[in-house]
This record gives sequence, C-alpha cells and structure tokens, in this order.
Amino acid sequence: MFEQEGRVMPVPDGHSQAQAEREARRPSDGLSLSLGRGAGHIEVSRSMATIARGLGLMEA
Repeated sequence: MFEQEGRVMPVPDGHSQAQAEREARRPSDGLSLSLGRGAGHIEVSRSMATIARGLGLMEA
C-alpha cells in the first residue's frame, strides 16, 4: 500500500513499493481543462489535449 493524494492505494501489479511511491511523487504529464467558473477541472493527457483542441473542446 502507498499514499497518493491523501488516499491509500494498493501497489499496482508488477510494481514494487518503491516504484509506486516514485510514480506517485512524479508530476503529472497532463493538462488541466477548466469546466467553467466554480465547476472545477479535469486533467487530460497531452495526446488527449491535442484531440480535444482539434474538436474545439479546448483552447489552443
């Protein structure tokens, strides 16, 4: 078990405890997509951001 964002998570299959802890500390490679004032946001990967921009769902 390891802690990520204040939650206890099981170590993924095929990972060591140390690897899970390293990856939990690593900054996200995603981009934040705002849902509007007070509505929060979602995190999307860079590849999904490219698709969302192409569909006009995100600003360039």
